[in-house]
Amino acid sequence: FGAAAGLSTHWPGIMPQDRNPVPDAFIEYLTTTLPGPGAHRIYFDHGTATLDAAYPPLQQRVDAVMRQKGYDDSNWTTRVFEGAEHSEAAWSARLAEPLRFLLATPPGSR
Repeated sequence: FGAAAGLSTHWPGIMPQDRNPVPDAFIEYLTTTLPGPGAHRIYFDHGTATLDAAYPPLQQRVDAVMRQKGYDDSNWTTRVFEGAEHSEAAWSARLAEPLRFLLATPPGSR
């Protein structure tokens, strides 16, 4: 792939709960299989309301993997939308953000 976007990425995998093994499995998978930055661009975001309120600590763990793999501001971003909830309406309202990031001309390629 060249680009991917995760809007309100559901890192819990199931309803958030204590001792949920799913986030650890996602983090392990990313740690072992995520390709280096190369020509890849990756976008993540989440809101702060409803289900998205559970995402910040998990997204921080994913962000650490991204940095470890060598991703930086030129090829990866994580955005937080204050007050946005986990809903199609919220994703629709911000769809332009990931599209601008993913489809932008990379620096130095002109």
